[in-house]
Amino acid sequence: MTKKFAIVLSSILAVFSFTTLAISQIDRKTKDDLYSQIELYSYTLTTIQEDYVDEIPSKDLIYGSLKGMLQSLDPHSQF
Repeated sequence: MTKKFAIVLSSILAVFSFTTLAISQIDRKTKDDLYSQIELYSYTLTTIQEDYVDEIPSKDLIYGSLKGMLQSLDPHSQF
């Protein structure tokens, strides 16, 4: 193996390693953000169930929130 080939191969491996590491960090941050939003949703749902003046079935709250989420996208998205 020539010295030039070894340098090129090492460079390619380094770039691949750094790229893989960067992508895994971005993926982890995206998942952490998603989980924190789900935690907020769960907290809000629990607070409504415990403190709202009327009793509303969980299914109605969840379905209503899903419908609202899709309606916020465009008029053609439905649930």
